[in-house]
Amino acid sequence: LSFVQPIPLIQEYLGPRLAFIFAWNGFYCKALLALTCVALPIEAAVNVLTMCGMHGPTIHKRTVLAFSVVITIWARLSVNAWNREQEYFVNLWGLEPGDGSQSTRPSFQGVMRASKADLNITEKAYPTGMATLRRIASTSITLVFC
Repeated sequence: LSFVQPIPLIQEYLGPRLAFIFAWNGFYCKALLALTCVALPIEAAVNVLTMCGMHGPTIHKRTVLAFSVVITIWARLSVNAWNREQEYFVNLWGLEPGDGSQSTRPSFQGVMRASKADLNITEKAYPTGMATLRRIASTSITLVFC
């Protein structure tokens, strides 16, 4: 079992925007896994107290308060760790902070047409006829199986 993601390869093929999405999802899953190590013993303790008949409203309130503090600390540590990882990738890929440049996948084959955002520039776009055919096919398949 490996938690390593090929983020530099994803960035090379799909661009930095999607690479950051993959990096964030992987990071968040790892952070939630770390939170599980704390949540399971707390839940086990609550279950033991319930079976012993010692679980009342006071214990429930204290458990909720304690876990709220744990989640607050976890959230702060996770944000700090993500900021470090994000800064690492920004430096690794030579990006400017806040740079919203979009990249096109190198193997994308489309037709050149005026940009919807700026009519003064042209960009590759998926052919309208093919997009319509794909939508009709996917809608038909969805209707058949639903």
